[in-house]
Amino acid sequence: MCCLLLGMSVKAATLAGEKWYIGGAPRSRNVGQVLMFRHGSRGSGYLDLNPAHVLTGRQFGSGFGYDIAVADFNLDKLVHIHGVRKQRQ
Repeated sequence: MCCLLLGMSVKAATLAGEKWYIGGAPRSRNVGQVLMFRHGSRGSGYLDLNPAHVLTGRQFGSGFGYDIAVADFNLDKLVHIHGVRKQRQ
């Protein structure tokens, strides 16, 4: 089953002049996913509900996508996206 808990974490970013929405789905496909949606693709001005990119976790039950960080982490003037897994207690 795809996209369980989509929206657990949501961020917006401007990448290469385009507006993007990034959503985490920590239970998707049992490993978690981060889905990237483009705003205004094809000149529509609307959010395209088909994800342009999907990042998939690697470990069963890891909760990848539980939280998302969007920032320029190494000061190279590029925005980086990191899907973070839930920390075990």
